[in-house]
Amino acid sequence: MPLTISKNKFAYSPDTSLRQVEYTNTQPITLAHTDFKPLEPSCEFDADEKVHHVRIQLHGYFPGAPVEFLPEFRISCTSARGGETRTVPMDPAFEPSSGECRGVISLSHREPITEISFMLYPNDAQRANQLSATVPAGARVHVSIEANDAPLSVHVVSS
Repeated sequence: MPLTISKNKFAYSPDTSLRQVEYTNTQPITLAHTDFKPLEPSCEFDADEKVHHVRIQLHGYFPGAPVEFLPEFRISCTSARGGETRTVPMDPAFEPSSGECRGVISLSHREPITEISFMLYPNDAQRANQLSATVPAGARVHVSIEANDAPLSVHVVSS
């Protein structure tokens, strides 16, 4: 456990299996209802790391954006066998006008994961009404990726 509390002593050591990245922008970004914005760089994994399962937490902050204008987050996960793109369910973090939202998603692949990338899309309502979305200047997306793999034990079950 990385947090240690004992009599008159407090120590913390970060979890080295955790990867964190924060994306931000200095100028507003406009997305057409059919467009998306990749957040770069993506997070790459060496196949030798044998990461098959990950838990991803996102915290988005979009200053001045009410909840109905928050963008949709999608995550693309790639392995030697191919990839998948999933939408991350996001919930408003505080009051609806705070511009903050949070989400968690777990992904699993049979082959080791080699890359995870993130994208912003206009939300469902904006796409349905053919409205563009604006990511305000100073927006931040904080991403935390935690591998959930332990040493693998294989057991053959007979009939």
